Amino acid sequence: MSIEKLITLNNESIDNADVNSTTDINNVRINMNDTKNDKISKFIDDIRNPYLYRVNDVIVKVNFNAGGKSFEDALIDFYKTAV
Repeated sequence: MSIEKLITLNNESIDNADVNSTTDINNVRINMNDTKNDKISKFIDDIRNPYLYRVNDVIVKVNFNAGGKSFEDALIDFYKTAV
C-alpha cells in the first residue's frame, strides 16, 4: 500500500464511518510463522484501513503521534488521573 493511500485512510473521520463498512478486527488472522513484513502486509490487506476498523460493533479510530508518548505510557497516565 502506498504512503499516499495510508495518508488518505488515516484522514478518514470516525464521524462518517459506517459500522457495516468497516472490518471487524476479530476476523483478521495473523500467521505467526510469516515474516514481519508479510504479517504487516496481510494485516493491512485484511483490515483494509489500519486506522479505522471495528471491534464487534464498536468503531475504533487509531492515531499515532511521532515522537509522542507510547500507547502504554498514555494508558498509565490515563489510569493515574482517572483514580
